[in-house]
Amino acid sequence: LDDRAASLRAAREPNAARQIAVRANLLGETSGVALALGRVQAGLWIALGVLLGVAVLVGSSAALAALGTGLQPVNVVSALVVLLGINLVSLAFWLLSLFIGVGSGGWLAQGWRRLVRKLATGPEVALAGQAWWSIWQQAGGLRWVLSSVTHACWLVASLTMLVVLSFTLSIRHFSFAWETTLLSADSFIALTQILGAVPQWFGFAIPDSETVRASGHLSSNSAQAQALWASWLMGALICYGLIPRALLFIASLLMVARAWPLTQPQLKSPYYQALLAKMQPATLLPEGLPPPAVMPRYPPPDKGANSSTYAMITGIELEGEWPPLGLGSAIVHT
Repeated sequence: LDDRAASLRAAREPNAARQIAVRANLLGETSGVALALGRVQAGLWIALGVLLGVAVLVGSSAALAALGTGLQPVNVVSALVVLLGINLVSLAFWLLSLFIGVGSGGWLAQGWRRLVRKLATGPEVALAGQAWWSIWQQAGGLRWVLSSVTHACWLVASLTMLVVLSFTLSIRHFSFAWETTLLSADSFIALTQILGAVPQWFGFAIPDSETVRASGHLSSNSAQAQALWASWLMGALICYGLIPRALLFIASLLMVARAWPLTQPQLKSPYYQALLAKMQPATLLPEGLPPPAVMPRYPPPDKGANSSTYAMITGIELEGEWPPLGLGSAIVHT
């Protein structure tokens, strides 16, 4: 691209970062890259909106499936598996991806990435999208961008489960029970106590051992037992589903913020140093017109001393005339 006009405009900016940005924006507008990048950014948000919408549907469906129709008692273990099972499996795969580097960010994030590519089509758009992913990859923040999407989706799904669960339990009557063929009541007592330990820290009531034993027989399943089982389910959902995803979402955003400065132009790199040198006023004058300024000898020699003082001008990998015109006979070319 002919960047002379863009460089002339950028040279008026007060600092190097602004000069780089203005030149890039002007070239992006004339070449169509800015429009392509805008389509990529729109695709990112649209794809994220689609995934969050799916998360809402999945969360509400899971909550309703866990409680059932209300005609039959709710199996507390099955309900807990429906509310937390896929979430915990996804979390395990995400933790694994951090160590092996395969499918970074989880399968939800990879789906988001593929959906963006489907929405942002066209050669220029594909190139702009690849540049966007590449910049975050080079900055070490791509896995955290993808992880933020994964945790955001599961956070929304968990919030939806909690809202639907709370609303449904408030307006409908459910009875809770556990069923087994091989295990004893003591196994369910231990399971209830272990999973209820953390929710108890947050004030959730959990069934005691007598309530757990009685819940194996529907005839003795009292209203108090039903309230305790409902509290146990909601506490487990919050402590093992909602809170971990919220904390991981915040941590991922912090890592994205940490990587953000590395996505900006590194002005000390050789590429940007050469680019800034091209945007100096002396190199942007029309061809054939020498620079107007005359470089004086500095500092002036001390006539009263026996020693002489000289100033040195050094050029590295410069284009055009060297030494610069207009310095007169004061310069000694070595």
